[in-house]
Amino acid sequence: MNLNNSIACLHFNEQYIGQKALSGLKIRQILASSSSGKELALDLSQKTTISSDYRDISVLLSYPCYDQPAIRFKFKLYANNQLLVEDSSFPSVHFGSLEFDTYTLWAGVYSDDGRLLDETEYVFVINKPMWMSYPMLFLYLLLLGGLVYGVARWRGKVVAEKKRKEYEAHKIEQNIKLSEQQRLIAEQQKKLLEAELSLKGKELASMALGTFAKQEMLEKLRLVVQEQLAKSQCGRKNMELVLKQINENIVEEDSWEVFQQNFDLIHQRFFRTLRERYPSLTATDLRFCAFLRLNLSTKDIAQMTNLTIRGVEAARYRIRKRMEVPDGMSLVDFLIELK
Repeated sequence: MNLNNSIACLHFNEQYIGQKALSGLKIRQILASSSSGKELALDLSQKTTISSDYRDISVLLSYPCYDQPAIRFKFKLYANNQLLVEDSSFPSVHFGSLEFDTYTLWAGVYSDDGRLLDETEYVFVINKPMWMSYPMLFLYLLLLGGLVYGVARWRGKVVAEKKRKEYEAHKIEQNIKLSEQQRLIAEQQKKLLEAELSLKGKELASMALGTFAKQEMLEKLRLVVQEQLAKSQCGRKNMELVLKQINENIVEEDSWEVFQQNFDLIHQRFFRTLRERYPSLTATDLRFCAFLRLNLSTKDIAQMTNLTIRGVEAARYRIRKRMEVPDGMSLVDFLIELK
């Protein structure tokens, strides 16, 4: 300003003078405390990073009060997800149990009429512990993913193993049912075969009885006719006619051979087995063995063989000795069980 050698009068604004006079709010000290009681003074000349152990903060301000009326201090602590505010008549404050984050500390001094006289800021960082760091979180994700994959795979194996066991159990159950069905079918077939064999055996016995009876009757009749012809007791022509009819009814083929063949088919080579094991048995013995295998009574056998009951018993005793049948076992049972 150029006054050109003039006189001027300068008036200062009293509010401006008061504000300038009261300026100079500063952060004098910030102490960080750990849970173990250790303290760390923060560097106030720059942004400071402290470890995760230090989560309690004590702040001390300095301000030239001179002879000014009563003043108050206000503190604000900003973070991403929180705001802490404290009012105090003293230039100090304490914030405890702070989270791991970046904080901005704002401090202001107010007059008694609410005017902001001065303010200051400071930024500090409370680091996250190692286990909460991004690399560790990434590692946790990997471990969690591996765990989930392992559990899923284990679960899949358990389910697959359970299904496999259920399938095997079902298959075994089906096989058991199938085996049981096959066993029942085999038993039914065996019973039918046994019934059929029994029926065939009875038919064969009946056929043998009828054939042998017929043959014996015709043979006896032929002998009688021949005897009468020799004695010339009846007309020769008539007797020759009767004899011709008898000869025509007598089977040329050996009926006993046919009987043996059919009997072997039904009773699994019965005669062949007897001949191989007991070569001392005669043809008559073999015939008796067949009748006994058919479980014919002594009376029936006597009629078929033209023997007395005693003769049949003697034949049975002779066969028993030749075959060396054990004592206590009947000859019929022995022949039936013969394989």
